[in-house]
Amino acid sequence: MGIGSRRRRGQAAAFVGVMALLLLCFNTIGVEWQVLRVPQTSAPTPALSGPAIIGVVAAVGSLRNEAADLHNNTTTPVPLYESVAIVTFVPDGHVKFIDQAQHMLWSSWQFAIGQVPRQLRGRTDLLVFAHRNVVARLPPSCVRLGDPSLLPQSSPPSHDRCYVVEHTPSADAYWHRYSFMFSLSFLAEPAFQPLLMSYDRLLRTDTDVVITPAFLTFRPRQFVVGRGGDMVEEYTKSRIQELAIDLHMTHQGLYNVGSTWFGNTSTVLSMVPKMLEVAKFILDSPKYNVDQGFPRWHIGVTSMYAGELVVNHFIPKDNVWVNSKSLDINCNSIEKTINVYHSHCWPGDQYPGYFNKWAFERGEYTAQRFPRDNLDLAVINDYFMAMALYGK
Repeated sequence: MGIGSRRRRGQAAAFVGVMALLLLCFNTIGVEWQVLRVPQTSAPTPALSGPAIIGVVAAVGSLRNEAADLHNNTTTPVPLYESVAIVTFVPDGHVKFIDQAQHMLWSSWQFAIGQVPRQLRGRTDLLVFAHRNVVARLPPSCVRLGDPSLLPQSSPPSHDRCYVVEHTPSADAYWHRYSFMFSLSFLAEPAFQPLLMSYDRLLRTDTDVVITPAFLTFRPRQFVVGRGGDMVEEYTKSRIQELAIDLHMTHQGLYNVGSTWFGNTSTVLSMVPKMLEVAKFILDSPKYNVDQGFPRWHIGVTSMYAGELVVNHFIPKDNVWVNSKSLDINCNSIEKTINVYHSHCWPGDQYPGYFNKWAFERGEYTAQRFPRDNLDLAVINDYFMAMALYGK
């Protein structure tokens, strides 16, 4: 059988599966549905107790009251079956990052892949790059890739897999002076390029996050970034514009670009070296390496400044979606889970309610305080709590 014939048969089978799901939704819920209309605002979501099936409502969304997201071209004809790698880095010396990687990111990925039928989506793998001292402490079900140049072989290939890749920065690495950049610098390592380029898209994220089942069918046309909170004052905005001029780069006026990136793999990987270059310039510059306090100009968020400038420089404004509604949503949010792809713990105790990663680190969240049956996975803060306390 020729490649074209196999492709047509696969597309036909996928179409039949999608149509069957749509009929099921229409008959059982009584609302019109359309694939990839996610996130939405009005889909009826049952109250769930503990990690339970979100399933259909995570894969599709209501046509009523279409969310503003849709003008960002998040719908067809974007391919559903592209492969995605969620990539993150776990450093040495901090147990909290190991706990976050396992009880937040990994547990939510493990949960999500079981909720959306595989025939409706492409493969979504989790790639955890980690310092050699923490590799053994990451989830044992994740495959250890001793040689990342050898592309992983799933059995069968369609299965979602978690991989752990050892990456230990050298003792004299420049970024020891600003260690957060290690969460990005691994993406510029030549040894990892074949592995990373084997995926169509990358989600670059921190460890203190969860993904939702809705993410598994999220295939936007645009390059998507989460929301940041660093460009609050006009002074800061003019400062980064000045930085762009000094570096002969372009800032298009897209502010508050978050640390989470989701886009074409080659685009992500092409931007990382320039981002490292910009961050190094800031840290070495007598002009820009002067801390004026947050949010005015804070050296502690150098990576955010560098990331914002690089996104503005590399990608035309119309092709960037600064997604403030469904990516990097604060973990204490009461947003409906179906409306969110990715939730992130913003630092600090100033946010009301739960989830709060600092409280989690202090051991304040227990099964006694938050019984499984009392958690409603249809709401983000409960979903986050369920992943952290009860994720497998």
